[in-house]
Amino acid sequence: MKIKREILVVFLAVMFITLTCAGGFAELNVGDYTLSGQISVGGGWLSDQPRHMNRGYLKQYLPFEQGFLAETDVSLKSKEGLEYYRFWMSNPGLRGAQDFLLQVGKIGVYHAQIEYDELQHLYCTVNPSIFANNNIGILVQRLRFSGYYTPTPEIAIFAENQFLKRTGWQANTYEVGPGNPYNFTTTLRAIKYNQNDMKVGVEYDRPTDEKSPFQARVSYHLSTFENGNALMQNPVGNAYISLPPSNMANYVTGEGALDLKAYKTRLTGSLTYGWLAQNDYVNESTTSAATATPRTFAGRFDGLAGLGASTFTANIAGVTRPIAPLTLRYSYNAYNFENNNTANQILTTAFSGTTSILRPMMQYSYLRQGANLGADYRVNNMLAFTAGYTWQGVDRTNGQGTTSSSSPQVGLRLTPTSWLSLNANYAYTVRLGWNFMVREQEGEAGVPITYKSYTGNLNRNAFNFIAEVLPANNITTSFNFSIYNDNFLDSTLGIQSDRGWSTGVDVSWRPHDRVALSLGYDHQQLQTKELAATTPILGEVGLVTGDFGPTLTTSDAYDTFIARADFKLIPKKLDLTTRGSYSIAHSNFNEQRNMLNLNEYYADIRTFLTYRYNEHWAVRAGYIFEAFGMPQAYQTLYLQGITAKGLAGNNQRYNTLDGFFTNATAHVVQAFLQYKF
Repeated sequence: MKIKREILVVFLAVMFITLTCAGGFAELNVGDYTLSGQISVGGGWLSDQPRHMNRGYLKQYLPFEQGFLAETDVSLKSKEGLEYYRFWMSNPGLRGAQDFLLQVGKIGVYHAQIEYDELQHLYCTVNPSIFANNNIGILVQRLRFSGYYTPTPEIAIFAENQFLKRTGWQANTYEVGPGNPYNFTTTLRAIKYNQNDMKVGVEYDRPTDEKSPFQARVSYHLSTFENGNALMQNPVGNAYISLPPSNMANYVTGEGALDLKAYKTRLTGSLTYGWLAQNDYVNESTTSAATATPRTFAGRFDGLAGLGASTFTANIAGVTRPIAPLTLRYSYNAYNFENNNTANQILTTAFSGTTSILRPMMQYSYLRQGANLGADYRVNNMLAFTAGYTWQGVDRTNGQGTTSSSSPQVGLRLTPTSWLSLNANYAYTVRLGWNFMVREQEGEAGVPITYKSYTGNLNRNAFNFIAEVLPANNITTSFNFSIYNDNFLDSTLGIQSDRGWSTGVDVSWRPHDRVALSLGYDHQQLQTKELAATTPILGEVGLVTGDFGPTLTTSDAYDTFIARADFKLIPKKLDLTTRGSYSIAHSNFNEQRNMLNLNEYYADIRTFLTYRYNEHWAVRAGYIFEAFGMPQAYQTLYLQGITAKGLAGNNQRYNTLDGFFTNATAHVVQAFLQYKF
């Protein structure tokens, strides 16, 4: 094993300090304040480090925890416990995983906190194309502030702001010719997005000792999105790519809650009005022959020019307990979206001629409403029933159809003994839609041009069951099972059905006060059926070529095993913790000639040993193993691609940008020195 020399030197130096300070540090008193918390400092390194190109999946979200590592959680509190200061830090300097938090406050008077953290997502780490950038992914940096101040016990002024910065590279597909869905290439485009969300407001809370206490809040919310790359030229030809435009949204919200003690009722409600504006020009995807510059459509989504959008949201909910065993629940919500761009020249120009039928789908307004009714009735300490009904309706403009769904549901909670608890519920949903599919005489007679799955008729059955068993004081067992079945009744093209079930079991056992064990298993089974077009549509080849029929069936299965063990080898001195998980995913596309079955596995095992030198000092060391794999044949298919006739051969690497992850294993060793105040 090759240990990084700088990490080893730091660790041994800190170990020397630990062993020479036999008593550690005493609890720190700073004037009228007390310092408490803990600090962990150490490092991690990879053993048998895999090549960079083979680590894509394992570092998809968070990077390997290697190099310098630290975690700090320190609090400073006044002796009477009212004032407090807290600093928390994790993984400083580790790109994509570091987090810093600072809090200050005085109980009942004010509170403020600021936090900075990062999250990364790598789409792939290998790019076998002409592009030099290897990490095709995104890094999200977040800076968050929030706080409140209470000038009186009834009034609180609050403010919060969150700033997000996204940078990186993203794959972009560019169509190079009609007549064949494989006539496209893929390029890279830069990601440089900034988003800011600010909310300020005031809250009033009338004391609860009055007959009808209530709370009220008024707030203003401003959300802005800025694209730092307003325009980017496609490296293939002279085409320009129009990226997500910069925009702004404003919302004013009023909220309130009222307790009607005489009627044993609590009511809550809110009203929100919002107005949206998009001020960026939308660019055409080609250049002007005369000027060789990108052309823009006249006009833009600008609220000042009457080309924006507005929203209105209303929610009201209540809970009433007329008698001790009965609880009634009811609510109503509405959301209205008004798109004021019906005369927008941008969309009128973009969707003209044979595609004019698609224009209304891009700019329609709609009203969505919902109502819920429910009741809980407790028969006795062992038996309780629940019943409910949910309705939702959507009305769309521009001929985009309407939908209405109804869902009755029932539930049961049974506790026949002190060691057994059973919970079950069932819901049946019916959705009725209109204008599900529009057929036009374009290219092929009667070919469906628009396919609106959100307005299709649907029948859904869903059942859930949970059982908790405590056969002994030191054993806890839980079992869950759920099943659902969706049928799309009038779907003459596309999805026909979606069904699945899942089950799982968890067992925890504490055979000794120094030993705790737990096991878990979960299985999910999913299946979808689709009806695909086998004849050309508007000159394009059929979506299915050379398979066994137009009906496509996809089956997915997921199995996950989890285990954990905690041992107090020497009470208050030496602890051992180990946990592991193993997941298997299997996808069967039922079409072996064109699409192979996909099998993937992922394993994660972590074992840590902690030794407490005294009540202040401790040493922790651990080993982490991660592994990912999929069939080699599936990776070969991605690298070679397929032709329009479904045959292997032509090179599709530029299209996929290696959009899958190769097999990989990683062995990580970590060591920390901890100090507790």
